[in-house]
Amino acid sequence: MQALPEGYRTCYRAENSKGDASMETEVKLTKLATCAGCGAKVGAGTLVHMLEGFRTHQDPRLIVGYDKSDDSSVYVLDDETALVQTTDFFPPIVDDQFL
Repeated sequence: MQALPEGYRTCYRAENSKGDASMETEVKLTKLATCAGCGAKVGAGTLVHMLEGFRTHQDPRLIVGYDKSDDSSVYVLDDETALVQTTDFFPPIVDDQFL
């Protein structure tokens, strides 16, 4: 198992007899991110390099997808309906993991 960088601690999730979760050690979520906002994004060139080994499946119903380097996809379901999906990631801005 790889050692954590200095200042990081392993956090174990535990449940009591009622099934309630608790944290045995405190983790500062904001310490896990080195940048925030637009600066937290991976550059387009790095992303292309990271994803170039993935196999893709060509589907004519996928009109916006992996090959467009977009943060969303559009998939045609029928003549009148398309599914639009996007995923965003936000670095932690508070330390309370339950907030």
